[in-house]
Amino acid sequence: LHALQVNMNGGRLPEPESNGRRYLKFPLDCL
Repeated sequence: LHALQVNMNGGRLPEPESNGRRYLKFPLDCL
């Protein structure tokens, strides 16, 4: 799922949250 998320974002990692960590986010209905 990690590669899928990065590909969906055009190769960019998700923006870090306020705590500085990056989280992979995806719509649950795409599973």
